[in-house]
Amino acid sequence: MTESSDEESEIKGVIPPYYSLIIGILQGIYEAWDRGDYITALKRSLRLVVFLPNKLKKQLKEEKDNIQKTLDLSKNVTQHSFASTYRARGISLNYTANKFLEGFVDKITSLMDKEHILTEGYGVPTISRSMHDFQMTVDKARFQKEKEAE
Repeated sequence: MTESSDEESEIKGVIPPYYSLIIGILQGIYEAWDRGDYITALKRSLRLVVFLPNKLKKQLKEEKDNIQKTLDLSKNVTQHSFASTYRARGISLNYTANKFLEGFVDKITSLMDKEHILTEGYGVPTISRSMHDFQMTVDKARFQKEKEAE
């Protein structure tokens, strides 16, 4: 999702596929975490931020950048031999992932919950609006698009 001129823009249009994408990524994070693959789970949680609404991206940016820097430093560990370097990097990456994973995922899901992204009806029109209201919204958007095209 690219940032638009509207700093607080929300995801518009087709919501169910977006919702499925977010839930699928969360499921992937959980599955990796459940297998004990903390590195994959943390990397997936860092990538999840890219798909979140701009408001949440901004709130998570600093922490995401700090975690990414720490992971990059963990990859740069060196030892006296290839085997010991490989082992030390694995230990360092696992330690870093284990250290940050739970807190970062908790923060992501808490923010998503606060914005009601995890609720069943997120982005789905409610019955309280009439079809006339929906048609007026569609017509207004169509008119704006035609006007911009001129």
